[in-house]
Amino acid sequence: MALTKEILTLLIPDNENVVNYTHRTVNEEIARKIVKYGLKFTESFYKTTDIVIDNPVNLNYWKILRKAYGKYVIVISFTKRIISRYESILTSELESNIYEVQQILTNTEPELNEDNEEVFTLSRQFIKGYFNEEIETVVYNPDFNADYESDVFMTNIERIKRITNT
Repeated sequence: MALTKEILTLLIPDNENVVNYTHRTVNEEIARKIVKYGLKFTESFYKTTDIVIDNPVNLNYWKILRKAYGKYVIVISFTKRIISRYESILTSELESNIYEVQQILTNTEPELNEDNEEVFTLSRQFIKGYFNEEIETVVYNPDFNADYESDVFMTNIERIKRITNT
């Protein structure tokens, strides 16, 4: 099944200065919560997301590979400026390279899960929306902003500096 124009508009980056990722989930309630509160992830953002490339073969590959994870596809979007800015700060101010920029782009402190792993919640402003792959409905996040900035991001860097420098 070919993707509709509305789904492609949500899925494909608006321009070359934006990078989109997808994350799948099995039910719409979880998709709504991600739009409302942000995407929760442990350790690595990249373990549960896939980069979107405007290429039909690539889009179909990820669709087939990730289908078992659910029919609700969350679209996450960042400007390259935001990624570059915080990657640069991480590289220049931290002695450790074990942190990802997405771990900084949160408005809340990480929580510990039952396995004592940090759980990060990506700021909801980076969630562009989601679509149901089966019935082709699209839900947009009214608060979406791929270039979102928050003072909390620098607070997160300071927190990481205290952890890594002790």
